[in-house]
Amino acid sequence: MKDATSQDWRKQLLWGMLLIVFGALVLLDRAELLELDLDLRRIWHYWPWLLVVFGIGDMLPPSSPRLFLNGLWKVFFAAWWYVSYEHVWA
Repeated sequence: MKDATSQDWRKQLLWGMLLIVFGALVLLDRAELLELDLDLRRIWHYWPWLLVVFGIGDMLPPSSPRLFLNGLWKVFFAAWWYVSYEHVWA
């Protein structure tokens, strides 16, 4: 039961941090302190990095081997998807 509670807190913290970073970037863009091109077609190329962040969130600190392997699988899948989507090997 303790592992499930710590995992829930970790997920909530990760979501909160991602929302804060995203909000800060949008705020800086609106204040013209940072020049971002917020075109959704270009941003879509980087969605696997979100999966990498969640995978690393599962891996550190590992509360169980299963959670660590799930995080490793998320990172592997995100890397594979990004390489395939960007045609790195073609």
